[in-house]
Amino acid sequence: MSGLLKTIVGCVAGVLGTQFVVAKPYARALIVAVATIANALLAAGLHGVIQQQWPGLAWTAMLEEMVFNAGVGYVAFSVTESLPGALARGRAGSGRAGIAGSGDLRYVESGRL
Repeated sequence: MSGLLKTIVGCVAGVLGTQFVVAKPYARALIVAVATIANALLAAGLHGVIQQQWPGLAWTAMLEEMVFNAGVGYVAFSVTESLPGALARGRAGSGRAGIAGSGDLRYVESGRL
């Protein structure tokens, strides 16, 4: 049941993210937060349908999970957004052929390897 709900919520989040071209880390984290709440509500609703009674919702646990997921998502999205630029700056600043740890780079830079 959990896998099916996460698949449905993830698909809807992906469609919305591509429809509105969400590119900033804070906007992506907001989508993760909304998806976390949607997943919890759908799980409670499906649980209520199966057992024929509405389950109690632990709102504080849902909000804690939402804040945690959004925070981790924000950090992950920020890192993945800044990592390619940092790697490019590192390669451009080194001026070498990209061989790290070799003993003598004079031959690599002159092309006599």
